[in-house]
Amino acid sequence: MFINWAQVQNEERWLCYLSFLCAGAHVTEELLEFAVGQMLRAQGLTIGLAESSTGGLVGHCITQVSGSSDYFVGSIVPYALDIQQRLVGVAPTTIEEHGVVSEPVAREMARGARRQLRADIGISVTGIASPHSGRSTKPIGLTYIGLAAEDVEACERHVFEGDRTENKQASAAAALGLLWRYLDRRAELLDLQHIVDSVDPESSPQLITVQRARAGILQPEQRNTQPRPEQSRRDAVRSKLGVLSSAFNPLTEAHIKMADLAMEDYELSEVMLELSKVNVDKQVYGASLAERLWMLKHVAASRPALSVGLCSHARFIDKAEAIREVYPRDTDIYFIVGYDTLVRVFDPKYYTDLDAELRELFAESQFIAANRGEHDMADVVAFLEQPVCRPYIDRIKLIELDAHHARLSSTLVREHLEAEESIDGLVPEGIVPLISLTTLAG
Repeated sequence: MFINWAQVQNEERWLCYLSFLCAGAHVTEELLEFAVGQMLRAQGLTIGLAESSTGGLVGHCITQVSGSSDYFVGSIVPYALDIQQRLVGVAPTTIEEHGVVSEPVAREMARGARRQLRADIGISVTGIASPHSGRSTKPIGLTYIGLAAEDVEACERHVFEGDRTENKQASAAAALGLLWRYLDRRAELLDLQHIVDSVDPESSPQLITVQRARAGILQPEQRNTQPRPEQSRRDAVRSKLGVLSSAFNPLTEAHIKMADLAMEDYELSEVMLELSKVNVDKQVYGASLAERLWMLKHVAASRPALSVGLCSHARFIDKAEAIREVYPRDTDIYFIVGYDTLVRVFDPKYYTDLDAELRELFAESQFIAANRGEHDMADVVAFLEQPVCRPYIDRIKLIELDAHHARLSSTLVREHLEAEESIDGLVPEGIVPLISLTTLAG
């Protein structure tokens, strides 16, 4: 994965950490080594290191915290190639094919640290700290950080632009940052998995709001309190809820574009990114449902009108029933769909009584349809002219995606990941570093 270091420097913990790392300051709760220590202890996990270019700096930072022996097993500093091979277990062929500073070597180092030190988590660092680091043609500051754990492996590539000391400090910070994000993700995934397990597709339709929109539709119990400023105008009229239901494997820029267009064109009060526990056509593969919810939550957190929900059922008629149990009865529901999903809405195989259930579905909700894939707006309009669609034509609105977003899909993102190609511009910016900690990263 390719991580832009500047993207995470806006977080207070990173700024604080980079300011104080190895500057002789007393370790406080604001520093990453303290935070990861607390999380390792809380989760009952141990950490082992294999760090070459940092020369033991990551281990030094971790052991600055009193009581770190509870979770820190030790560190191997394999500066020489034969030590990397003998003590860490990096295959000579891996070094010959890719070089010491490479993703495959970082991954093998992380696995080796975990295995040799018998730790729950292995972290590795290999990089080029300064021009004196051999005669490599690779850029100065190039660093790979590897992580190996029972449930996931990850590797991040960075190019730092400081001097030798600064590059070592930045590498140590990046290693602790990757560890922090893994531990934070692990704790949150456990909670989200409990939510997924609690939803029963065999019972009556159920919707769990995993994350509410900060500026979304007020719930009944909130309407007697002081209204939020951003709600005053929208709650003066009937609330409109957009529901973008997809597998989100992973979330893409096309999903966000559809949500934005629907909200703007039809004045929606809120858009819910809704994941179903079951799918009408597919089995769950790729990212787990908990991982998908985790990524959705992180994206929605930066968008005040986005919420995240998990539904027990896959059919829209069942989703509408579940939504009615959670949102105020006077809320208008708009399902936001692409062309392929719109076609499935009218497919008889998903209904016991097509005519009766379509009448019920469109009485309870409306649809906002977009062109997708190779199907342009002319195809969408032509489909809606079919007899089965005509009774509901006034309940179906349209939005038009540009060619880039129309062709963008989760499948395309997964293909790029499998080919180890950049996914910049294919997924929301905040998703890129998260995917490296999911099963989608391979």
